[in-house]
Amino acid sequence: MAQGTPLVCARVSCTIAQPCRTFAAAVSVVASGGQVVVLDSAAYGPVTITKSVSLIAPAGVFTGIEVTTGNGVTISTTGVKVRLSGLTINGLGGSYGVLQ
Repeated sequence: MAQGTPLVCARVSCTIAQPCRTFAAAVSVVASGGQVVVLDSAAYGPVTITKSVSLIAPAGVFTGIEVTTGNGVTISTTGVKVRLSGLTINGLGGSYGVLQ
């Protein structure tokens, strides 16, 4: 699973022509309550979430977060609603897959 040119669409300002290539980039531009939908199989790296958002990998799209250090997904704000769907979080020596 290489970090080449994966496509992530945040349905706000990430497009197929100019995709966000990490969850962190997509989450930074999506509106609260929005969706980040993965369009291409790849490893997307760790992400810190500070607002209500959904990270969605549709059927047939392998979406991995490899946790070698720190946390895979950090939910750093109380009271937000986060939906993770279809993601694979691989613990490779990091602290936590998902930390709230």
